[in-house]
Amino acid sequence: MMLGLLVSAAVLFRVGLTDTLRALTFGGRVMGVVFLAGALVETVAAAAVFDYWGDSREVLSEDEQQPYGMKTRSTAVDQPVALLRRAPEQP
Repeated sequence: MMLGLLVSAAVLFRVGLTDTLRALTFGGRVMGVVFLAGALVETVAAAAVFDYWGDSREVLSEDEQQPYGMKTRSTAVDQPVALLRRAPEQP
């Protein structure tokens, strides 16, 4: 995924730079700047993918979920989920 984003960002950068510097019309130059902005956005997205891959995820216990707002606070949802979690414990 990151490689695809970087390759397309390189293509957008090359086309945008060429259009920005060598276009014969104002519209062509504006489109070159748009392509350069797209290349910048894709480069930032590639950095976000790299950051996402490095992120370690922990499974929080039920007690740890409460301070982070991960519970729904809806008895219609939380009670059945709690019952399903306790079901394997009963003989």
